[in-house]
Amino acid sequence: ALSKAGFHDYNRQKFDYETAYIALSSNLVTNWYDLAYSYESEKILKERIELARKEVALLKQRYQRQRAKLVDLLSQQSSLKQMESDLEAVKYQKELYKNSLSALLGKSPLEFNLNTIPSLPEKMPKQIGSVSSEVLLKRPDIQADLESLKAQDRRVAATVSAQYPRFSISASVRQSDITLNNIFENWSSSIVASLLAPIYDAGSREADVKIAINKRRELIFNLKKLLVEAAVEVANAIKSIETKQKSYQIAKQQLLIAQKKEQS
Repeated sequence: ALSKAGFHDYNRQKFDYETAYIALSSNLVTNWYDLAYSYESEKILKERIELARKEVALLKQRYQRQRAKLVDLLSQQSSLKQMESDLEAVKYQKELYKNSLSALLGKSPLEFNLNTIPSLPEKMPKQIGSVSSEVLLKRPDIQADLESLKAQDRRVAATVSAQYPRFSISASVRQSDITLNNIFENWSSSIVASLLAPIYDAGSREADVKIAINKRRELIFNLKKLLVEAAVEVANAIKSIETKQKSYQIAKQQLLIAQKKEQS
């Protein structure tokens, strides 16, 4: 049982390594595309700000000629200030993503230079409906917890087994003692010794069993918790993709409207 527990521990360590690898890869990809999104947002905002400034100048001229209302001019100036504020926020986020990438790659932010400017793909990814439970169960962190549970199952079996005496006839009988009476005497004394041995620490062994069983319950609880968290993570990731897509499309539409207003 303990040998099998060690085998499951070895598997758990392999899955822990895979989990770390996937987590690092995921963080790199996420920060890279967040950085790309920041670049696109910055470009769109700069174009919108340029168009908004032209519109403010035009409204000032029209207001001076009493062909526009003051409220329209103030509203446009307010929109311009909001866009300038949004631009500063995007620039700040861009630096944060750069610093995150440099840290994940083990470099100092001052040494980190992008060889190419990140850009979003021309075709946006299709919407993901849901993720099946079979996919969740393939996650290495869940597999690692499952292997820990299997290992603990074996340890519970070993602690339960350790409560009971073990004896061997062959170990207590010598070749020169092969007579019926001698075998019986040696064998019986061997059993008595084996039966008496665990009595002195019976309480300790019983406590070991309870500890092992409680540890197993804890691992089951942690596995259930991890499954719930994994499902929530997937749902949040899908929602994040949808939200970013919508906000990016809205930003492009706002730019298009501003360009039409400029033409008008």
